[in-house]
Amino acid sequence: MILHKFDHNTYPKAWVKIRPSQIVVGEVGAFALRDFKKDEVIVRSEEFEDNNVMSIEEYNKLDEYTKELVKAHSTITVDTVFMPANINYIRPINYWNHSCDPNTGFNERGDYVAMRDISKGEEFFLDYSFLNTNPDYTMQCRCNSKNCRKIITGNEWKNSDFVNKNYSYLYSGVKAMLKKR
Repeated sequence: MILHKFDHNTYPKAWVKIRPSQIVVGEVGAFALRDFKKDEVIVRSEEFEDNNVMSIEEYNKLDEYTKELVKAHSTITVDTVFMPANINYIRPINYWNHSCDPNTGFNERGDYVAMRDISKGEEFFLDYSFLNTNPDYTMQCRCNSKNCRKIITGNEWKNSDFVNKNYSYLYSGVKAMLKKR
């Protein structure tokens, strides 16, 4: 094992805390440990890129518990699952809960960014439809926001009202799919 000398100047500062969600009862969420300004990068894409890619066929062969964890912490498209390198070691980004009134989205580089000012102590939320394009995906929403869609699907990217409202914060892969239509 190689040990590196600690350097206060380069060591990252804590920016997130995992604790029980304030919105989604029975779940945990990710909370800001500092303020973030609108469009400020929260997590750079290279810090959360999923290292494993799996076909839907391989996903369907997983045991039920592993499949449940992978589904909860991965992005699933029509034919591909983008998943953490090790499902037993989940990063803070995987604790972003869904909300139909999100405070985070994506910039053109694929970084998670603040869609509005986010205060210290506030829970991070993402609209899962900003990156999920699996037509078979459905989830009952429990966000209780005034804009709640009740059922979240992998087909929102086909809804022009949804796209017009959220285009600037959609994941770049979804934007690429929209350009092909």
